Order: sequence, then structure tokens, then C-alpha cells
Amino acid sequence: QNWGECSNTCGIGLRRREMACVGADGLQHMGCLSAGGGIQVDVELCTGACDVGYHVYVGEWTGCFGPCSGTQETRNVSCIGSDSRLYPLQTCLGAYTSAVESARNCGASRCQDV
Repeated sequence: QNWGECSNTCGIGLRRREMACVGADGLQHMGCLSAGGGIQVDVELCTGACDVGYHVYVGEWTGCFGPCSGTQETRNVSCIGSDSRLYPLQTCLGAYTSAVESARNCGASRCQDV
């Protein structure tokens, strides 16, 4: 028989097929495949084709507070798939991953001493 569908629609899963031992007379014969009988189940790994769209989420900067020298402000930068899972940023941006900053130094113009 043909292989069944992959058990996972996105990523690695399993698929199976049943194989029967059929003789020249067209009849199924018991005991010719394995000691378990005339039908054998075959299983293999498969990869479901992911139909996922990606979106880059860029959060707001946290702001610079405290002493100005040596501090940084940060923001969340994430790659989110249409399946609501997080993916490596490179999945969304490829070679341009470093173009989106997630941290930057606080300069005198951005600092708010408390």
C-alpha cells in the first residue's frame, strides 16, 4: 500500500503503511513476511510541510533610568509564527537579523537620573 499521511502537519512526524504478502495466485499468505503473520506495518519518519507565516514583533524601549554612564535600555524583538510559536529571529529576518537592535547604550540625551 501507499504511505499514509504524516502525523504532524508541521515538522517531524511519523507515517505508516501496511504491507501484505500476496502470492502469485493473488491470495494473501500468512507467515511469509514475518513471524507475526501476513500483514506487516511499516513506519518511517516524515516531515509535514509547514505553511507558517512569520511576523517580527518589536517592543518599546524600556527607557534609560539611573546613572547615565554604562547603562543600556532594551526591547523585546521576537519572531512569531502564524501558529503562535516563537521562532529564532533569523527565521524572520535571515541575514538581516543584526539590523534590529534589542539593546542600546544610554546616552546623555536619553538618561533620566533618578
